[in-house]
Amino acid sequence: MRRERTHARYGFTLVEALLVLGIFGVLAGLTIPLVASLPAATNLQTTAEGLASQLRRAQARAVAGWNNHAWGVAFFADRATVFAGASFASRDPLEDEVTILPATVSLTSTLGSEVSFSSAGLPSAAGDLTLAAADGLVAVVSLGGSGVIEQR
Repeated sequence: MRRERTHARYGFTLVEALLVLGIFGVLAGLTIPLVASLPAATNLQTTAEGLASQLRRAQARAVAGWNNHAWGVAFFADRATVFAGASFASRDPLEDEVTILPATVSLTSTLGSEVSFSSAGLPSAAGDLTLAAADGLVAVVSLGGSGVIEQR
């Protein structure tokens, strides 16, 4: 009885290798745009959280009567400033807390150029701060008439 030898086949054919490379190429083409947009979204979200935090800080200081001042936040194209005083123009500059906005984020406000808080925590204006990134992403920080600060 004679046994036939079988030859073990090792390696891949050219067609198999090209198929795997093609699958990797398609997956990379789908994930690279998603990964590239993550820093912009994170930057925008961090900036919105910072603005909401500034509003809450000014509100808490006004309620607490911190340093016997009224407190508010002023908004500019490139920054936002927590200030002590009835208005930004009459503020105590030594109390300023400035947050610089990233160059890739623009700020528009329906609150006007500044908002101040009463000792009851009520704002002088209600509205939205809209942050827009260069790639079209948008984040909104809302300040309600009752003093509720929301980020969306």
